Amino acid sequence: PWTRGGPPCERRMAKVGEGDERWIVKERADGQNCNNWHWTTRDVSGHTKKVLGQKLKELEFPAGGLLAHCRIRSAEVKGDCSVNNRKGRTFLIYEFEVKIKWEGETRDEAGAVLESTKGSMRLPDVCATEIDDPEVEFESKSRGSALSEAMRTQGVALVKASVKSIVLELQEEVRAGAAEQKPAAAGPAPLKAPVPTPIKITP
Repeated sequence: PWTRGGPPCERRMAKVGEGDERWIVKERADGQNCNNWHWTTRDVSGHTKKVLGQKLKELEFPAGGLLAHCRIRSAEVKGDCSVNNRKGRTFLIYEFEVKIKWEGETRDEAGAVLESTKGSMRLPDVCATEIDDPEVEFESKSRGSALSEAMRTQGVALVKASVKSIVLELQEEVRAGAAEQKPAAAGPAPLKAPVPTPIKITP
């Protein structure tokens, strides 16, 4: 017994077999992280970097205009990305550096090359807080030319929009996968019917 400014009271524990069935203390399939309430992290850097790099290499510039014959030669992605769960919410935490090499030319109506050049773009900080307008470092072998200026303005804007779109697609992919694997909400354990005790009959 113990007291704290009041009448004596006792701390008691239920005896075996006398516990309320609503006290869910037994083993359960979702017992480790019920409904994704606790923070969990899973590294998905390899997958996201591969997808982002591949889709940027497949980027197509507008068929009409100076960028019609431009293309992405390579796209290298460095950094980290993880899937995180907290209080039932699933989201990506990512921080990438993207390096792109591009090349292109302008042609006349007959298909003859008028100008050819190449260059690079570097996005040093692709993250959730910068995804709407990431910084881009632009380089060109013929800075100031018509093709180079078109790539610096139109091409950079297209690359930035593509990076944002790809990352958001990956985010939705993660959320959809989490929704499919989400465990059912925990409810009270079903009450068990009492087991009858056989009556002994003495002859």
